Parts: sequence; structure tokens; C-alpha cells
Amino acid sequence: MQYRCMLHNVKKQDKTMREYLAEIKHICDVLSRCGQNIHEEEQQSAILNGLPIEYENIVSIITSSQHPYDLQGVVSALLDTEGRIKLQGNVMSITANVAVQ
Repeated sequence: MQYRCMLHNVKKQDKTMREYLAEIKHICDVLSRCGQNIHEEEQQSAILNGLPIEYENIVSIITSSQHPYDLQGVVSALLDTEGRIKLQGNVMSITANVAVQ
């Protein structure tokens, strides 16, 4: 019961996307070893619910898609989004530095 609660309460916070996804996978693996089946939809739900607001656009796309994403599709989309968020942050930082100078 404790691990199932952990699964539904884990948050990305300041972890990288890979660290966050690995934490969720670890919890699911522990539950599986205890005989608790974790369906892909439950794992996807836990992943999406623990994301910060910066990921709201991709969460909306995934959850409203007429063609359901599989787990690998969700993972790929989130890793790609994280890369784009970091790139945008770097561009904004460079722009701010240029404006200050």
C-alpha cells in the first residue's frame, strides 16, 4: 500500500526527466515484485500527474489525443519536451545577457 501511495504522489520537482521516470519505474518494479500489477495506464497517469506546470501543454496533448500514447510514446514526448524547455531557458538567458550588456 505504501508503494502504491508513493507512485501516485511522486513529483518531478528539480529532478531531470530521466531521474523522475526512473523513480516511477523503480516504484512500479517494486510493486510488481510484490505481486501488484501496475497497468500501463496507471503508470502513465502517475507520470503525468507529477509534472510541473511547464509540461502542461504536452500533458494536454497526450491526454486529449484520439490515438492513445503507449508508455514509450509518453516517455519520448516528455524527454523531447524537457530538451525544448532547457533550450528555451538557454536562449532566454543569452537574450537577457545581451540586453544587459
